[in-house]
Amino acid sequence: MYRESEVRRGIVLLDEKLPDWRIRFDPGNLDMSRCSTCVLGQVFGSYGEGLVALGVNYEQAPVYGFDLPNIPSNSTEWEFSMAQYREFGNTWRNLTNPPRSDLVRI
Repeated sequence: MYRESEVRRGIVLLDEKLPDWRIRFDPGNLDMSRCSTCVLGQVFGSYGEGLVALGVNYEQAPVYGFDLPNIPSNSTEWEFSMAQYREFGNTWRNLTNPPRSDLVRI
């Protein structure tokens, strides 16, 4: 799986800092390329707030599987980055399965 060791490290950190984080996490709505629907966005309200709550800075985020390293800023490489984000999200989904059936939907 794409970036599996990093995602596992992030899951361990979330489990340590916020044991019930999975209640707030909806793998079906996961989009790791967006700050509001990435893992931290879902659990903490935003990517940035999640990093602060976990004591992780932006440079460390890829180490914990919360972001990808070296995201290109030019449009030529953007589609490749989006494919990486999709694979990245799939890794989070696979490692957090089975899906929570007790998620509260409003």
